[in-house]
Amino acid sequence: MIIISVLLFAVAANLDNLVIGISYGIKKIHISILANLIIAFISLTGTFLSMSLGKATANYFPIAISNIFGGVIIIAIGIASLTKYIQSKKYPSEKDGLWPLKNSEKYDKNSNKQLDFIEAVSLGIALSANNVGLGIGASITGLPIWLASICSFFISIIFIFIGTLLGNKLMPSFIQKYAEPIAAVSIIILGLCEIII
Repeated sequence: MIIISVLLFAVAANLDNLVIGISYGIKKIHISILANLIIAFISLTGTFLSMSLGKATANYFPIAISNIFGGVIIIAIGIASLTKYIQSKKYPSEKDGLWPLKNSEKYDKNSNKQLDFIEAVSLGIALSANNVGLGIGASITGLPIWLASICSFFISIIFIFIGTLLGNKLMPSFIQKYAEPIAAVSIIILGLCEIII
């Protein structure tokens, strides 16, 4: 069950990366292997730090209460994300949706259609910042920090690579349209699993 929870966490935390990859693929902005590794490493670091903070908090509570508390945090994050998505459909705004995707080209600051080191770092930090609350909640429920961090590292690499391929092949519409609610529902399911099981 731990492996399933870790995978679900890593997928939910990195769906933004998939959509970003699609966006860059459409715009023909090349994400090199090095840039992909930089983004993934920042994702690993952000996951590790946020989960470490959550674990330090969990030490003050019994395990059962920690699972419930962490699960509730995760569910709340998922519900908030889903609510934001629904509201963005009712009241469209340029600020709604996956915010790194809306301005994805701004990370290619020199407009050379390729991410350099600084640009990759900026994008990695932007993507990781979205997952701080999720990492805190996941660690409180007892997910192993290193396993979740390493899994997040590899899922990040895979999702950006696949997203770029999909973008280049011009097959992104379904994933772009539903990636945000899919991520939100995955987060809610993860939270429920941690509370119930």
